Formats: sequence, C-alpha cells, structure tokens
Amino acid sequence: MAATKTARKTSANVSKKLSSETRNTNQSWFYESIHQHCGEALRVEIRVNAYANQSHATIEIYNPTAKAWNPLASIPFDAAHYEANRVVYVLQSVSESAFLRDEQRLLAKAALILNHARKA
Repeated sequence: MAATKTARKTSANVSKKLSSETRNTNQSWFYESIHQHCGEALRVEIRVNAYANQSHATIEIYNPTAKAWNPLASIPFDAAHYEANRVVYVLQSVSESAFLRDEQRLLAKAALILNHARKA
C-alpha cells in the first residue's frame, strides 16, 4: 500500500491543508485531505474505482458537538476533472497531483457555501 502525506496552504479562499494521504485499498485509489477554513474543519474524500458508480468526490464539515463528519458538497464522478480518471487500481503508485484539481473544486464549493452561510 503506497501512501504520501503533505501539509500546505491551498488557494480556495484561505483554506489551510493540514494533512493529506493517498492510498490503494479495496481495488480503489483513495485520496483524503483535511483542511481548516475560517475555523471549520473540512475533509475531502476522493475515491477512484474501476467502476464509476463506486467512485466519489466529496467534501464534509466536522461537527464537534456530534463528533461526526457531515456532507457539505460533492462533484458527480462523471463531471470530475480527474486526472485520476486514468488511475487504475493495479498501478503501484499514484501522485497526489492526480487529485488536486477536484480537491480545489470541492474546496471552492465549500468556501462558497460557508461564506454564504456566514452572511445570512
């Protein structure tokens, strides 16, 4: 199982990436990253499987009261930019960069939702 971890700032409205990991599990490539945006914890999950209906790209927000991640936004898999569309689970490794375009799209959606909610 290959895994890479990084920490850096993203451009999606001052979101700070706290961690990220890429791994191969259950015949899928899985990318997960944790971000902080305006005091909120966000989790990006992107799973690429050989079957599109078993793939997803979602962002969730952490609810500290319930100690649970709640859905915030998603990208339909068939609309994902996904360099990772070319990712096959039999590959030995996949670069995190294959997931970054969709990660940025999810972060932008989350920022729009959260900024709108703060104004309301």
